[in-house]
Amino acid sequence: MDSVPIPKHWGYGFDDPALNSRQTFRAIVAAMEHPGRLATVRENPYAPDVFHSASAATCLMLLEYETPVWTDIELRSPAINWLQIACGSSVVTEPSMAHFALITKPTNMPALDDFRIGSNESPENAKTIIIQVDDIIPTADNHHTNIMVDKTVQLELKGVPDKFWYQWQQLSILYPLGIDIFFTCDDVLIALPKIKQIEQ
Repeated sequence: MDSVPIPKHWGYGFDDPALNSRQTFRAIVAAMEHPGRLATVRENPYAPDVFHSASAATCLMLLEYETPVWTDIELRSPAINWLQIACGSSVVTEPSMAHFALITKPTNMPALDDFRIGSNESPENAKTIIIQVDDIIPTADNHHTNIMVDKTVQLELKGVPDKFWYQWQQLSILYPLGIDIFFTCDDVLIALPKIKQIEQ
C-alpha cells in the first residue's frame, strides 16, 4: 500500500505529520477493507486523555476543516478545543447536525437514527461514528454483545449496549443508507462499514 495517498488534511497532532498520517491512513484503510478485523494504530497523537489513541489518530485523519462534529464530551473540556484546533472541526450540539461523531460513553449514546444516514439521492452523506469501548475481546463466546463477520471473526465489545445491535440491524435493511462505525480501545481500531452485514 505504499502508493496509497493520504488526504489533504494531515494530522498536525502527530510527531511526524507526513509519516504518521500515512501510517494511520493505512490502518484505517485496512480496517475498512476487513470489517471486524483488529487493526493497530501505532501512532499516538498529542491529545487529551479522554481520547483513545486510535480515536485521536482517526480524527486527525478523517476530519477535514470545519467538519461538523458531535460528541458526548463535556463542551468545556480541553478535548473540545483539541477537536477544534488540531482537527479544525466545528463542534455542534445535536447529532442530526453533524457529519461525524465521537462517542466516549456508549451506554448512554443517542439512538443511531438520531444521526445522518444519508439519502436515496446522496447515500454518501451518511455519518461516520467513532465509539470508544472498554475492551475488545477476540474469540469471546456466550455474550449478547458478540459479533461475527463472514462467520470467521468473533469479538466481544465491552460497554456497547444490546440496543445498539438491534438499531444496527434495523439500519442494515436501509442499505445503501446507514452509518459507518469505528470501534476503538486504546490503540486498536475495528471498522463496521454500512455495506457489511453483521451477525450476532
